[in-house]
Amino acid sequence: MTNQNCKIEFSRPAAEGLSVSGHGQREAALLVDAVYWKDRVINDLGSEQGRLSAREHQVSVKLISEVAALIAGYIARGEVLVSPADAVRRALNRNELPISARQARRVTKFLEARGHAASLRA
Repeated sequence: MTNQNCKIEFSRPAAEGLSVSGHGQREAALLVDAVYWKDRVINDLGSEQGRLSAREHQVSVKLISEVAALIAGYIARGEVLVSPADAVRRALNRNELPISARQARRVTKFLEARGHAASLRA
């Protein structure tokens, strides 16, 4: 159902009388986008193909989940992300992600191979 006030796709009906300011609409939309993106990555990791791909990329499911949560935080704050590689580099530069450059490349390649990079640019 589409909430006419927020222009966001919800899976359940919106509360009666819900009204959000322009800034609040943007924050709500960003939060929904962030949660949706992170949930897609986590659900992918729950699939047999996702776990197999993680193994092939030599990266743990836990690390991918942590990076997905970090990227979702960037999305929710409205930070412009060009790619997962951009987000991982940003996290490394800010010391928000204590992993090696090799691990960062592996996570990035996993996200790209599984189609999660394209959804960041959409």
